Amino acid sequence: MQNSQNIAMVFMQKRKAVTASIINQILSIYNIHITDEALKVLVNTPRLTFNDISKYLYKDQIFIDKLGKVNGKQVAGVYIFTHKETGAKYVGSSIQLATRLNRYLSKTYRVNGKFLPFLGKEGIEN
Repeated sequence: MQNSQNIAMVFMQKRKAVTASIINQILSIYNIHITDEALKVLVNTPRLTFNDISKYLYKDQIFIDKLGKVNGKQVAGVYIFTHKETGAKYVGSSIQLATRLNRYLSKTYRVNGKFLPFLGKEGIEN
């Protein structure tokens, strides 16, 4: 049985449109399943853009409504950070978006991988 990362890498190399079936294969280790209809809804959901999340985390009602509260209703989703100078992107996901972003802002995350050391060096404002 291939691990999720290998399945995702092979799929991305094929450059085909993503399907619920592929997502289900990748996320099967988490016992997560999505339908084609749910995927369609997710893909067509309007994105939110915040150019300075440190301003919005606790104050902006749209931000709170869409991403949840750190100590309240939690919202799952995907986020993308774009480095202002280079345009490089980091794509992440969380079942608790507000909590994840709060950890990034307060620097209470465990430093590992490639993104988190970069975030520590560059700062959330970049």
